[in-house]
Amino acid sequence: MNLAYKIPPHLPERLTISFPIWGIFDTNGCGCYHDLDRFVKEHKERGFNCIRLEGGAGLTHDINGNPRGEINIHAPFGEYSVTRQIFCFGGEGKCNFLERVLALCEACKKYNVYLIFSSWYFLHTYWFVDNEINSEIFSVKSEDMFMTFAKLLHYVLKEIENKGYSDRIAMAEIFNEVGCVPTLIGELKNENVKHIDFKKKHNEALLWLREQHPGILFGYDNDIVSDQAIEDIPEALQAFNGHNYFLWGVYGGTLEAGEPDKSEFYSNKIKPEDVAAARGNLVQLSPTCAPWYNRVARCASLDESKFPLLEEYLTERIKERKEEYINNLDSFCEGFKKIMAKFPGIPVVSGEGVTYCSSQKLLWEEKSEEYWDIVKYAVKKYKEIGLWGTLIKTCLGPEDPSWELCKDKIKEINEMFLK
Repeated sequence: MNLAYKIPPHLPERLTISFPIWGIFDTNGCGCYHDLDRFVKEHKERGFNCIRLEGGAGLTHDINGNPRGEINIHAPFGEYSVTRQIFCFGGEGKCNFLERVLALCEACKKYNVYLIFSSWYFLHTYWFVDNEINSEIFSVKSEDMFMTFAKLLHYVLKEIENKGYSDRIAMAEIFNEVGCVPTLIGELKNENVKHIDFKKKHNEALLWLREQHPGILFGYDNDIVSDQAIEDIPEALQAFNGHNYFLWGVYGGTLEAGEPDKSEFYSNKIKPEDVAAARGNLVQLSPTCAPWYNRVARCASLDESKFPLLEEYLTERIKERKEEYINNLDSFCEGFKKIMAKFPGIPVVSGEGVTYCSSQKLLWEEKSEEYWDIVKYAVKKYKEIGLWGTLIKTCLGPEDPSWELCKDKIKEINEMFLK
């Protein structure tokens, strides 16, 4: 096995990555991703040279390689599908994902922007999809799932290559946050999968993809949680994407569970079971994904008249816990350095972070200088340790309030990383 790692010469020396996860989703002209030329042009204006998003594996083709054409897209949480990133592409309707992928590549070619494709199928994507398609995917044997999704990714990449756009792919991943995928597969299929060597299965799938597409980097994507997680990385990877949510805890007790609830910021008291019921006849979430019922319920229950008080609370919280968050960041960076030591020369990016605000209406992140100072510090740290690519924040694309409200800050931080 060739373990020489390098960035292909046609790719940039550094990547400034955005994360509009559902950028290829579109059902009508009302969606914020509808005009893909404008979508990519606005990335360029904000200093981004790379977009990371769902690449369409399982959405563009069926498991036999036949193009699906238009397929139905559903509201994942019914009337409560109003959180950031969740449902901002025009409402329920039909989408031809293959056409969208190719149109996105065309726009990226025009504006010299690159793409990182991943798949959230077992984490999020199946939420939006017809039960018929989910049944087809879930029917695949658990031990075959990595190779099946390698082939589903291959079908997408082959279409891109045939159109002459393969140089737009900075890297491709079989699965997002692959460490949780075996558990998700087991729960969704109601199977015990502990006997399966998923590291071996992942390695075989990566090797197969490398043979099919020698000009494309194939990455391993996971959060950085432990030395064991580093041991689980298959040797066939060509790039590493680590997720760094060092600031996740800032919303504890408000938008996130895990601490005593700050109930004074809520009014409607929407319950997680209300959100679950709103899914209607869609496939129910895996128990591992069940925190999303809670997260969406909290977002829907916020009392907008209390936003000024909530913003004050979050500002004090980030000030009081700044040392804790910086220590979290340092710990993640040590994890990045361990991976770079184990795989010398490997291109490494931080492709998700630093936290997640579920409310579209709560604009604390957009307004908080303390928040932006710590984000800027993190990007400087990434540059210092030699990451190939970084992203400013998980919610960052045309669907997010920060896209317009913080355009100058975004551009400044991206340019700082690229210098």
